[in-house]
Amino acid sequence: MFRILLPLLGLLAWHVAWARDADPYERFRSIDENDQDFQYDSSGDTPWVEQAIDKPPAPNPKALAPLAVDSAPRGFHVLIDTSSIRNGEHDDVVRFWLVLESSRGVRNYSYEGMRCGTGEYKLYGYAMPDGGRVRPYAHPTWKPLRATPGGRYRIELKNDYLCNGATPRRPAEIRALVAGHEKQEIDPYAELLD
Repeated sequence: MFRILLPLLGLLAWHVAWARDADPYERFRSIDENDQDFQYDSSGDTPWVEQAIDKPPAPNPKALAPLAVDSAPRGFHVLIDTSSIRNGEHDDVVRFWLVLESSRGVRNYSYEGMRCGTGEYKLYGYAMPDGGRVRPYAHPTWKPLRATPGGRYRIELKNDYLCNGATPRRPAEIRALVAGHEKQEIDPYAELLD
């Protein structure tokens, strides 16, 4: 019987030692790093607020530039009014006139906003096919970008032109991309090196 108990006791001692040393850095971690007793105080957080848009500006048909978008709706070309590209000063929303042009030359103008950080878009208004008479939507809402057959082009627009990850590109950078210049990646640490 002693022959059986000795190996079992040895195995039990090894298991206790192994469990205690499973994380050799455990003694260096703080309580918060182990997710114990961590409570985040959100009272100092500022909630995101969209800046007010009274009425979309009129589109400029002379400033339309084609976008190299592979997932455009069938039979349509995607264009952007480069003179309308704006970044919200307080909300980081990129706003612009987007145009879908049919193979017959009929244009659908929509004034849109893109939130890079959340992957959402909003339709603020539309214009008549000639680019005149802007009509705002009564209750515009933010909608998630979806990879549906008719919605993939907005995802491509976000990724290839308007946003660098969750960061909105500057209007001049977007215009350069539309003109066919190479992408300029944003260095998040550039301001720290100055």
